[in-house]
Amino acid sequence: MFSLKNFASLLLCLFVLASCNEGDYSPDTFAVRQRTLDGKTIGELVDELAGRSGKVTWLSEPWDAKQSEEVIRVTATIRKELDGIERELILLYRFDKISRDVVLDQVLFDGQVQSVTGGAMAMLAMKLE
Repeated sequence: MFSLKNFASLLLCLFVLASCNEGDYSPDTFAVRQRTLDGKTIGELVDELAGRSGKVTWLSEPWDAKQSEEVIRVTATIRKELDGIERELILLYRFDKISRDVVLDQVLFDGQVQSVTGGAMAMLAMKLE
């Protein structure tokens, strides 16, 4: 017989697993995700790039050990299969906690740094499912 105690334990385990799966949602990550560009948040735009089949992971950490903790690197990693090959698009944002500025600092596609044009093409490729 399935008791209420077992059900509550199972529900708690599922909640913990689900919350661990989505990455780091620190206040810094939240601030970057909520920044609006052309009427959409960065979080919404990244989710659009991932599409239905992609997985997005967010992480925030100090930008550089030499700099103060006021400049934070917020990384959005999108993993998705394109043409039968597992691809990875990494968007590195620089977040200044004092000025609240958010800058897309770098785009990597499958581990390779992209130029502005190459980054735009990589993002377009990720969006086209």
